Amino acid sequence: MQNYSFRSYSSLFICITMIPKADPTPAYEHQPLHTMVPRNTFPLATPFPACYKKVMSNPTLEEQIAMAGLAYGRRHDISYRAGLIVQMLGAAVLAVLYPLGSPFYTIGIMLFNAGALLSGIYLLVWMSWVKKIILGSILIGIPLQVLGWMYAPEQYAVSVIIAGIGLVCVGAGGMAGKEAYCFAYREGWTLLWLYPILIVANLMGKEHHIFNALGFSAAFLLLLSLTGKKLKQPLLSKCTTGVCVPPTRQQTADDQTPD
Repeated sequence: MQNYSFRSYSSLFICITMIPKADPTPAYEHQPLHTMVPRNTFPLATPFPACYKKVMSNPTLEEQIAMAGLAYGRRHDISYRAGLIVQMLGAAVLAVLYPLGSPFYTIGIMLFNAGALLSGIYLLVWMSWVKKIILGSILIGIPLQVLGWMYAPEQYAVSVIIAGIGLVCVGAGGMAGKEAYCFAYREGWTLLWLYPILIVANLMGKEHHIFNALGFSAAFLLLLSLTGKKLKQPLLSKCTTGVCVPPTRQQTADDQTPD
């Protein structure tokens, strides 16, 4: 009887010691981070983009902007699109009033200048030098037009004004090309070539009324189509052609640091 009791207690002791002990470490500490957080919802808690490579395999444009350290939101995108609308309205005024011989067609030029300036200010591009060229051309072109209208000698006034319009068209064409490059809009590529053709043709000789009328009408129709496609996009839409590579926060800081 005593031997049986000893064996029973011994077996019970062995069974108790073989039961796995509870791990005091919380279960979530063993779980990989990328299985705990829903994809594309990880908060930007640190300035090190390498921390998010596994989680943010397909980040939104807003997340790319935050990781690059840029200050650009929805209101900036709305302002950029508003500038495209104003450009389109300016081209519409030119397309209607210029063939009629009305002197008020210059209102279309002023609207186009204002729209290009507004879009240039709120343009989002990853390469800062591209925006500097686009916005710089517009900022030089508008005063040059004023200079030609008010102060240039009469024999040079028209050429100076057209040169100023040409610089604004450089900026506007650059923005149209950006839309074509990022979103495969064919209207953008066409405008990129149409603007310089119109400017060079007017700088080389006297005004060609029929040629300009057709060119202004073509510019209006292309801008109308391009602006319509842009307005149908959700705000802060990502590049659809897959060619846009956002910079890192360090690259952005280097670009903003003066030499």
